[in-house]
Amino acid sequence: MKLKFILYITTLLLAINSISGCAESEIVGTETPDVDTRSLRSTTFSNQIVNSDRTITDTEIITTNVTVTNGAKLTLKASQGVTINQPYTIEKGCQLEITHR
Repeated sequence: MKLKFILYITTLLLAINSISGCAESEIVGTETPDVDTRSLRSTTFSNQIVNSDRTITDTEIITTNVTVTNGAKLTLKASQGVTINQPYTIEKGCQLEITHR
């Protein structure tokens, strides 16, 4: 009974605190101009032989002359884009995954 009462009081105090916190604070919206917040970072991944699982992550990824071999999986995660330039070889049993992060 005593534990139940303590839990009830604690819950009540938390509820009152959150209600009073909302009542006392004022939320003011601010106007901000349209700003492009995208990063300009890019990774150039070239002249590579990938023979074990590998993940490349960046805003933009540019690849050239890549071979994926030995059952490996190459994952390219980019928020803006992935460019694949020749030559590019994915051997049988290997994987290439391109995702938007």
